[in-house]
Amino acid sequence: IWLGGWFAGVAYGPQLPDGAWYGLSSKDAYGEISLRLPLQLFTTILMLLFSAWIENAWKDKLPGQYASAEMVLLTSLLLATSHFRADPQQMWHEWPVEAWISVMMFTSSLIALALSFRQPADKDRQVR
Repeated sequence: IWLGGWFAGVAYGPQLPDGAWYGLSSKDAYGEISLRLPLQLFTTILMLLFSAWIENAWKDKLPGQYASAEMVLLTSLLLATSHFRADPQQMWHEWPVEAWISVMMFTSSLIALALSFRQPADKDRQVR
């Protein structure tokens, strides 16, 4: 989705000065092409690196723990990168709506991660 946004002129980074070595020509929401921070490309690469790291580091964990840890990392990355976007966004209390949604998803995945480490109840204590 992030790379698709790059070609569509959505979720782009701020405009860079001419000659910036890390900038790429990107089209903005108005169709103008200028040298911009390739935020979509950086975010996609970081998502892949985080996913590979979680896959390697958490391979012995339970599936719920793996999925929750993955969501914690990905939503924190989306929260961080949403503040670098230069395209027009809807704002709520001076933050982009996307950032608020990332905060809610981060909080819920952090709770799910914490709950996944609970010890299972004893079978002898089950109510019949």
